[in-house]
Amino acid sequence: MKGIFLTILLLILALQVSGQILAGKVLDAETLEPIPLASVFFDGTFAGTSTDDSGKFVLNVAKYSTRPLTISAVGYYPHLLEHLTSGHRYTILLARDIYEIDEVRISGKDIARKRKEYMRLFKKEFLGLTNRARRCYIMNEEDITFNYQNDKDTLKAMARKPLRIENDALGYCFTYHLQNFEYDKKTQSVSYQGSIVFTRDLAEEGIWTTRYQRRRKLVYKGSSKEFIRKLWSNSLKSSGYTLRDYRTDD
Repeated sequence: MKGIFLTILLLILALQVSGQILAGKVLDAETLEPIPLASVFFDGTFAGTSTDDSGKFVLNVAKYSTRPLTISAVGYYPHLLEHLTSGHRYTILLARDIYEIDEVRISGKDIARKRKEYMRLFKKEFLGLTNRARRCYIMNEEDITFNYQNDKDTLKAMARKPLRIENDALGYCFTYHLQNFEYDKKTQSVSYQGSIVFTRDLAEEGIWTTRYQRRRKLVYKGSSKEFIRKLWSNSLKSSGYTLRDYRTDD
């Protein structure tokens, strides 16, 4: 009797686990060829995987089943998969990205000078200028390309591979899938699109855990994320926030 009960219990557990698994394959929308090494992940989390040589992937979605799944590959537009159905096998077709810039082989002092200048500007706008931002390092800067030939009004950048970034100040390592980056020189405004997946949390690995946690709390305090969460939970006043209406009558 105990043996039968144990068998049924294991079967139920197996069905529950399999119900939390999402599988599929990623293909080129035009050629229907598989796309290897495409990234499949939940934006802003540690949950993700990559497709194999056949474009196939398997991912446990139990913790994030209500969030959209991002599928990204170099040279393609990212795809969001919403309303996930666990146990279902998906086929994702990625369209080629037409966001292109003129590539110039880095040679000569003038181009080398331009690249150094543009990389400095890119990191300033992309990472920021705070003390903590200065401790963020792009580990594969060589994969970033700029529009050297038509850069008079707008600086554009793209990455041949996902950017690997280490945030030494907060103890995070993550990958940023840069879709596009544009900096308007006249208005000094910047716009960029992409998605992020975390790869390491140094605090959980026992490396300066207390220091990282203290810094993260300081960064979180007063941030837009904290504001939205307090607004949602109707606890703005108790958290020290004050809302004011600055509208004036005409």
